[in-house]
Amino acid sequence: MGNETKAETWKIEIHKLPLPLKLTTKIKMRTQVQQVNYNQVLGFVGKLSENEKEKLFFTLRNDRVKNLLAKLRESAKGMSLTFEEITDEVEIVRAARYENKSEK
Repeated sequence: MGNETKAETWKIEIHKLPLPLKLTTKIKMRTQVQQVNYNQVLGFVGKLSENEKEKLFFTLRNDRVKNLLAKLRESAKGMSLTFEEITDEVEIVRAARYENKSEK
């Protein structure tokens, strides 16, 4: 243990402690952010269980919907439609759908 840093010494000592164990001492941890590419992410996802993949899918989908909705709201700022304009547009769409349904 002569050349080890204090952080390494703590890791070794904590590893040797019996479990279950509650540590009340706060240890300052260093976090390291690494860049990962798309293929690495696919590799990580491939290792997930089906349940975890499903959770990931729904999380990504919900994030995408939130982002699209935020963009839509931002782009619609300052636009104001009257109830009459909305009703007119709905009637146009309904008429077009009815016409397409009648042609089939």
